[in-house]
Amino acid sequence: MNQVIQSVRCVCLPLLALLAWVPAAGAATISASSCSQSDVQAALTAASGGDTVMVPAGTCSWTSLAISKGIRLKGAGASATNITVTGVVSVRRVASHGFELSGFSFRKTNDSSEHMFLIDGASDAAMPLIHDNVFTVSNSGIIRYETNGGVIYGNTFNGDLDDSAIQHKLISDDNLSWRTLDTMGVRDTDGRSNLYIEDNAFNGMANQALDFDDSSRVVFRHNVLTSSSVNSHGRDTSPVGVRHYEIYANEFLYPDSQVNQVWMIWLRGGTGVIFDNTFDDIRGQMWGDKIEIRMSVRAADEGGVDGCCTVWPCRRQVGQTYAVDPVDGREKELTDGVRFWGNAGNPAWELARWENTCGNDDITVFLREGRDFAFSPSPKPGYSPFPYPHPVRADAGPRPLPPTGISVQ
Repeated sequence: MNQVIQSVRCVCLPLLALLAWVPAAGAATISASSCSQSDVQAALTAASGGDTVMVPAGTCSWTSLAISKGIRLKGAGASATNITVTGVVSVRRVASHGFELSGFSFRKTNDSSEHMFLIDGASDAAMPLIHDNVFTVSNSGIIRYETNGGVIYGNTFNGDLDDSAIQHKLISDDNLSWRTLDTMGVRDTDGRSNLYIEDNAFNGMANQALDFDDSSRVVFRHNVLTSSSVNSHGRDTSPVGVRHYEIYANEFLYPDSQVNQVWMIWLRGGTGVIFDNTFDDIRGQMWGDKIEIRMSVRAADEGGVDGCCTVWPCRRQVGQTYAVDPVDGREKELTDGVRFWGNAGNPAWELARWENTCGNDDITVFLREGRDFAFSPSPKPGYSPFPYPHPVRADAGPRPLPPTGISVQ
């Protein structure tokens, strides 16, 4: 099945009158003696919340690092401060000050069991900012983000076919995201309820550069993906499932027909909006013509955690949300179909099946156009995007993407 969609680029909204990240009154700047883990740890130990820790140029290795203070950790620039990570850099959000990471080049190889960075802590704590870094992995992951709220912008992410750039998974959420109303667009009134990923470059990682997972509320906008994809998990493939996503004004590029990429966006649960993106055609002499947008409901084929072989809907499947029932006025899980509009490049779409052990051969029982998803010439009624760039960003506004760092393999 194919849907032809024509588009123009989105018109960005003005900034809200919100404060950007600024150092606390009396904040100090502490310079690490070198980029070594011991010298950086010593500087972090000496720092207080709101301080800046400066890491000089150099090439160093870190086995692990734990940060539980709201500090600004700044390298001398992504081309100058080069760190190889062999363990995990863990960051715990705190209420008093936001954590900020910028100006580094990080590398990790051959460690498929752990991501390079783990970000966690209470979602109502001060927001992290991660920007202007270059991350490169092979057989590993880059960021596992286990909290909501934050801005990741102006970075370059490089990896191999099955590597992960950002996995958003709230394992401590205990289903709260699926027991509260959505915060899509300007419903995120202070810009703190969703994870914002904007103005980044993603290279490689064709299977899962982005993984929107349990309880995830993500705004993914103004990024360039080169042989990279957006993936997700529903309740059928994860304990909770993705809550909602806003994917817009991105460029999905496929310049190398030798790369075995088989989708650009794969939706497995939740609801969202996907608009004003541009899509290359995944077509190559070696791999043939592939589908750009895939939607599936594994529970409809295998019974899933809630056993929905024959009865629609599966819990938290594609097109489901948590909202106020207009009939009885109660909050509950309801249908709110994913809406596509204004996407350029004639992206092909499909409803993908799994093993189909349920014996139900008609996937449209569970994924029906006009109900669970819709391709429309007009925006979703009542939806307005949150202002771009995110108002807490340290820079003044949109800017060119950083260099890719490596060629796509």
